[in-house]
Amino acid sequence: MVVSKVKRLSCHCLHVFGWLMLAGQVLWGARLVTEDTACNCAAVGARPFIAVDTKVHGWDVKNMRRIFEMPGTEEFPDREEAQMVLQDDPSLLGKLPDREFDKQAVEKMRAELLEKTAPREYLYATKRNLPIGAVIHFLEEGDNTANRQILPIHHRAFPEDIQLSNSTLRRCSVVQNGGILRGSRCGKEIDSADYVFRDDIPPLTYQALHGKDGDYVQHHVTYYKDVGHKTNFVTASPSLLLHYLDTAEEKDLVVLRRHLKQYKEPGSLIWTHMFDTEKKAQLVLRIMFYGTILKRMGMVSTMVTSHQRFLQGVQDFWKELNLKTPRASHGLMLTAISMALCEETHLYGVWPFPVDYEGRQVPYRYYYGHDSDTKLESSGYDLQEEFDLLRMFHKRGLLKLHIGECRD
Repeated sequence: MVVSKVKRLSCHCLHVFGWLMLAGQVLWGARLVTEDTACNCAAVGARPFIAVDTKVHGWDVKNMRRIFEMPGTEEFPDREEAQMVLQDDPSLLGKLPDREFDKQAVEKMRAELLEKTAPREYLYATKRNLPIGAVIHFLEEGDNTANRQILPIHHRAFPEDIQLSNSTLRRCSVVQNGGILRGSRCGKEIDSADYVFRDDIPPLTYQALHGKDGDYVQHHVTYYKDVGHKTNFVTASPSLLLHYLDTAEEKDLVVLRRHLKQYKEPGSLIWTHMFDTEKKAQLVLRIMFYGTILKRMGMVSTMVTSHQRFLQGVQDFWKELNLKTPRASHGLMLTAISMALCEETHLYGVWPFPVDYEGRQVPYRYYYGHDSDTKLESSGYDLQEEFDLLRMFHKRGLLKLHIGECRD
């Protein structure tokens, strides 16, 4: 009982400390470094692109058992459109050839990616690659960078330096959240990789959703049978993290900590984005500070924010391959990182169609609830366009797309 009281007091103290630091950020974060106090740090160029509005949708707690224990039956909103596309080009559903990796082509692509994106130097912001006074370029706000510079309060939130191996990893799994993974039993195969990338802090063994009354509905889940549980690198959109931190109550921190403890590989990274807009930067700083609190509460992973230099490099890479949408998705970003750092890139959960090869219905997400069966119209991404690019890479032996069931 004494230990329990001490833990509660500790959490309460951290919560109060968090609010004090947040107040300091609000008071000082808006201050801008003037020209006579700035260092002569090199500016990192960036091109503007269209902003995308992301919204967190509400959650209906009705039919909880059906949602968590029964396969979803809802369809893509664009099912009819997708079927028309497939009728016009049936080859899109043709099974991909089991092509061996073209090692020479892979090496050439890796060299190009390393030069363009420099992940070992700029994958995420650090005290070394973004010193105090460095000019900030927000990718969605054009070239107006007057007086937008790294302040001490920003700098304190960054780790010291990039923590990545200098040697090339042999095999990497990139796991997206497509419903094609349901029932695939690919978990063991995914986890057998040397390094595993995941998208948008997905549920693996635990899921918590907000009910209409504000309380969380928490469940242990078995998604790991299909998607694995090993996680070395996971993306996290600021809007999704703020879904937990919106009220900044102790119960939200506890639930978020429990969710993030699913990613328990030593040295694992939670990668979010600070340099899209100035407004988002303030939110991400707040999130990263809470990350330090969660670390003290037992979270294993380290929370980092992408570097503006890397983001622009990866956007340019996909644009040169004729990507038409305004920006690359997390899935394309993770694919680029993996191809730059790994000898073999294996992709799972990538599928833009509402049916599979056998004509069976495929939900939007592999997990249940919280828009798992609904395509977000405001996502700003063209999933079929991205799939076409990745399918081309597969056929050229640059990576492997895994679609359908895996052998146990």
